[in-house]
Amino acid sequence: EEVKRDLSNESIEEERSLRIFNGAFHDFKKRIPHYISDFSDAFEYRCLVTVIFMFFACIAPSITFGGLMGKYTDERMGTTETLLAQALCGVLWGLLSCQPLIIQSATGPVLIFEASLYRLCTVLELDLLTVRFFAGIWIFVICLIVVAFEGSWMLKYVTRFTEEIFAVMISGIFIFESINFIRKTNSDNPVEDYSFYEHQHHDCNETTEVSSRPCQYGEPNTTLLTGLILFMTFFLACVLRYVRSTIWFGKHVRNIFGDFGVFIAISVVAFLTQQLFPDPILAVSSST
Repeated sequence: EEVKRDLSNESIEEERSLRIFNGAFHDFKKRIPHYISDFSDAFEYRCLVTVIFMFFACIAPSITFGGLMGKYTDERMGTTETLLAQALCGVLWGLLSCQPLIIQSATGPVLIFEASLYRLCTVLELDLLTVRFFAGIWIFVICLIVVAFEGSWMLKYVTRFTEEIFAVMISGIFIFESINFIRKTNSDNPVEDYSFYEHQHHDCNETTEVSSRPCQYGEPNTTLLTGLILFMTFFLACVLRYVRSTIWFGKHVRNIFGDFGVFIAISVVAFLTQQLFPDPILAVSSST
């Protein structure tokens, strides 16, 4: 009952005042008694399973959005930077914030912002990392002003529909980029007959002009392999998630498959792909 009373709108309105950082002070005051338990509870079995699940649930989108970010920013900011930033921000947020359960991660809106900022820097001939640094400074100043004047109380006017809009947009970005990747792969490696590649090989050998790009031959099996990997991962993840609602195996095994189905699917398909086709897939930015 005390927790419900603290979270009610009446108690929030009563605590609001004209003092700067009054809301942050009350948040820290409420959080300090529970601060030690945040570390001690982490060693319990149920919390440990949750931590492992959240780790794998967060690392897959980070790698995905990090790869896309490297593609849209010409590898100025890629997977390595995304994982490093998420790790540092997540640790600092968990230690210093009053809401440690919020996940710090790259999402669809962040990807759109970074891509738009890179295009703007390209047009204006500015350095992306320098502009990004000052953008971060402005974000810090804006957040500081919001915290100082308790701007978070306006969140009570935000409905679940707003959150679902972003969820649909993030899902749409995943689907669109997957289809676009297959389309680009098919464009670079078209499925044609033998005469097409014979002429391509002949034209490439007959080239006399000096080019900065090496002559590359298309591989028709690449598109088929890419499609198989994509749909195999999706199908295996759906099957493992479905196991939770079946009577197969034991209860704990079904829960493990249900919780870690996506990660297991990605790991299995990635391992098989790497063993059968040992080629580097993930590009790492040169800045690291």
